Amino acid sequence: MTLLWFWMVSYGVAFLIADAKLLETQRTWLIIRSGFIRDLCSCYFCLGFWIGVVLRCCLYSVVTANDLLNCVLHGFGTATFCYALNAFILYLELNTHDRTDHQS
Repeated sequence: MTLLWFWMVSYGVAFLIADAKLLETQRTWLIIRSGFIRDLCSCYFCLGFWIGVVLRCCLYSVVTANDLLNCVLHGFGTATFCYALNAFILYLELNTHDRTDHQS
């Protein structure tokens, strides 16, 4: 799996967990009961890190300390990608206006 594909899948999982309507009921239930889950869902960097670590460990065997280090490094790469992509999307959402309102 290429690194970009890995990061895109990770962002998709992060969005599903943090913002998707599909899991809104379950997310709300968990957030009410766990401060950790509340903090995790409000931070794309944090969520991206853990998703990257878990996905990397699930996709590749973790046998040596070097393998574990690779899981952590993938976590940081995924965290950075998730944070940056989410920030870009939020920027677009805040700064893109419906152009039909300004037509005469």
